[in-house]
Amino acid sequence: MISVPSSLFSRQSFIPNDSATVSATQGGNLAGTVSFAVFESSDCSGTAIYSQNVAVSGASPQTVS
Repeated sequence: MISVPSSLFSRQSFIPNDSATVSATQGGNLAGTVSFAVFESSDCSGTAIYSQNVAVSGASPQTVS
């Protein structure tokens, strides 16, 4: 497997229903995981009250929720 630079854009909302768009800026397919975490604090400190990992694979870009 060859690693290439990638980018990530995230959009949050009040209700935990976030999404992230992942792109391989140098081309190629995506292979990895996007991790989402919800914190009670405004600075994301402490322990997450909910977390989820979502697999990403295939053509770039992809949006996962």
